[in-house]
Amino acid sequence: GGAAGGAAAAEASPAEAPSGSKDMLMSRASAVRARLCNDPEVSVRYTEASGDCFYEAIVVALQELGHVFVSVDMLRSVVAESLGEETFSVYRLLYQQSAEGFAFMKGIGSLDALRAKVRVAGRKAGGRNCVWADGFAMETIASHFRLCLLIVDERMPSSQRFTRIMPKPIEPSSPTAAA
Repeated sequence: GGAAGGAAAAEASPAEAPSGSKDMLMSRASAVRARLCNDPEVSVRYTEASGDCFYEAIVVALQELGHVFVSVDMLRSVVAESLGEETFSVYRLLYQQSAEGFAFMKGIGSLDALRAKVRVAGRKAGGRNCVWADGFAMETIASHFRLCLLIVDERMPSSQRFTRIMPKPIEPSSPTAAA
């Protein structure tokens, strides 16, 4: 999951705790809060691993910051429109090399096809039929909304569990660039 503003979410945990697991979910939330210095401004919500979990966490965080019209579909469109030929080529190469996480590139032959695939939401098509957020998507969203994201991946060893993604610096525009 991700954290932005005052929200944090952890991936791959059910939104509704299965029978007998509520105590486990609460203790995991407490552990995440403790790692964040028990900041009262931080809330922890678990998101289901649907293929949209990163985007859903960002929607919650942005809504807490006052962005009421944000949605998973809108965030996926921001990422899709940010894709360029260079990223498409890197993804295609990674797929050809059988790199983990790039099976979604099967049958994708153009940048437009990749953009269309990125727009497909996991809740609508299923988690196996959509593109999950990767580093490019996370950095794109961080830069677009000028957010610092804290990604909590509970599957990683504790020393690698937290990743911070900062927005790209804004490049100064020169008055002669438009001429």
